Amino acid sequence: MGLDAFLTAEIYFCGHASKGDYTKKTEGYDAGYWRKRHALHEHIRNVYGDEYADGSHIALPDRAMEELLELANEGVDLYEDDLTPEDKAEFQKEDTEIFTNAIAWLKEQKEGQWRSFIYTASW
Repeated sequence: MGLDAFLTAEIYFCGHASKGDYTKKTEGYDAGYWRKRHALHEHIRNVYGDEYADGSHIALPDRAMEELLELANEGVDLYEDDLTPEDKAEFQKEDTEIFTNAIAWLKEQKEGQWRSFIYTASW
C-alpha cells in the first residue's frame, strides 16, 4: 500500500456529441501518475483543495499546470527532503514532462468543449 496519485485530462463537451438519446458530456485521459509522492500530494491538496476536499479528488484550475511546472523546474515544494539527488532529478524530469504536456493540451481547446484536469489520490 501507499499513495497513488493520478492526473486526468478531461474534456467537457457543451452538448454537441450525442449517441441516440444520450449526450456525451465528458472524456477522460490519463495524463500523469505518481507513486508515494507525499510532498507533491500535500502541495496540491493545500494549494488547490478546499476546506471540504480530503485531497482525494481535486479539480485543478488551468493555472495549476504552469505553477506546478515552475515548482518542478525550481525543485522546491514537490519533493521530499530525504530524496537522493538522482531520484529528485528523475522526478523533476518526469514532472516537467507531465506539466509541459498538460499546458500544451490545455491550449488545444476547441469550440464547444472545455478542458480541465482532475487530481485524484488514493492510499
